[in-house]
Amino acid sequence: MAQVVSFSNQKGGVGKTTSCVNLACFVASLGYKTLLVDFDPQANATSAMGVFDKKIENSIYDALLKGDATSCVRKGRYADFIPSSRDLAGAELEIANAKNRDYVLKTALDPVKDKYDFVFIDCAPSINLTLINALSASDGVIVPLQCEYFALEGLNQLLNTVRLVKKHSNESLRLYGILLTMFRQTKLAREVEQNVRQTFKDKVFETVIPQNVRLAESPSFGQPIIEFDRRCSGAIAYEKLAKEYISKFKE
Repeated sequence: MAQVVSFSNQKGGVGKTTSCVNLACFVASLGYKTLLVDFDPQANATSAMGVFDKKIENSIYDALLKGDATSCVRKGRYADFIPSSRDLAGAELEIANAKNRDYVLKTALDPVKDKYDFVFIDCAPSINLTLINALSASDGVIVPLQCEYFALEGLNQLLNTVRLVKKHSNESLRLYGILLTMFRQTKLAREVEQNVRQTFKDKVFETVIPQNVRLAESPSFGQPIIEFDRRCSGAIAYEKLAKEYISKFKE
């Protein structure tokens, strides 16, 4: 049975998509069947997997309409993936009128998810009905957090949303962890890390993702970092994270 995990942070530019894509690919490289779901209308995860089409057929939006994502799955070199498209931006209104509106994504993923060991969902940087759908379909959520001054801004609102979804839509939902990203060796970054670890304790992954030029470059080439430059510090960190993740959460 697949384990489904959402990557979410309402604050953009924190390494959310980068982390979701690269964790998925490194987990796949360890021998696990892995599916990446791009559930963000910006479709950055789709580009990072090498698909730059402006008009994408059989995207996650189409899966929502059909109630079945089977025909939307694409094969990747490491992880399989379901692309997103700009059409997803209008899904909020359509989902709002749907029966069982919190479970539209779950319904679409149910026919395919058990072909995989892990399903990773890249959520949009916002708190709305699409996020509720992602969390309602998930076993856990990972929150990427940039090591900067306003790192914790908005985090309480996201965690409150997780609690509400757990109460009303998905009682098995858990916070799997907080992932520190874009780390630089500065006094401020170290203070932020210390503060986050003191506050959230064992909910913070040991692995810290560094600020890395090669990580920033790889999406523009349509390649996850495992393909683009496996020896760079960013790739080494995500491989370490994949092993830590498996050791913690593989049932």
